[in-house]
Amino acid sequence: MTDWLGLPRWPADAVAAVAALLAVTGALGVLAWRPRAARLVAALPTGAWVALLALTAAALSHGYVAHFLRGGPRIIDATSYWLEARSFAAGAFTFAPPGPLASFGGRFLVAPPDADRLGVIFPPGYPALLALGFLAGAPLAVGPLVAAALVLTTFALGRATARRDDVALLAAALSTLSVALRYHTADTMSHGWSALLASLTLLGALRATPRAVLGAGLVAGWLVATRP
Repeated sequence: MTDWLGLPRWPADAVAAVAALLAVTGALGVLAWRPRAARLVAALPTGAWVALLALTAAALSHGYVAHFLRGGPRIIDATSYWLEARSFAAGAFTFAPPGPLASFGGRFLVAPPDADRLGVIFPPGYPALLALGFLAGAPLAVGPLVAAALVLTTFALGRATARRDDVALLAAALSTLSVALRYHTADTMSHGWSALLASLTLLGALRATPRAVLGAGLVAGWLVATRP
């Protein structure tokens, strides 16, 4: 009953606990010393802060891949997306299992009638993106790149809604520090990509130029094709 009081079992847990403490301390410090915090932010151009946050998000997601996932997808959803993307990269919607069909069928896999091949039931939006990673020879780089793009889009969305760079930077920082986004831009699942598509849709709709609205419609279509 007191297991939750134990010390972290993995070094990364201790690092995360210290990082959370520093984040809370930093937030309190910003509230207490706003003029100094403002001068600190002003020490670098806004674009440099955004780039730094984007690179940090990508690095943290990559660290999640290396430390927690040990270099590959782990849960059944992620492995199914992985199989679907590999099939797309090979120019097919199904794949041939390396043995009897009944030995390899799973929860998210289906077999076409009278066929000895398997397919994945998930919508094609995210596997199509992940397939590009397979074609480039680096599928696990897709998630960290999505993480960086999500920080950039979050900043742009914050600026478009609040008309203030400090609010937009805070939104970008929250995106960087989100543990949920670090996981969902590490393992090969569609949640992080869906968040990016949703943010881009909103951003295009807010800008309201013909090109931006057209882009928002196309991105919204990809979102529907990812998680309808």
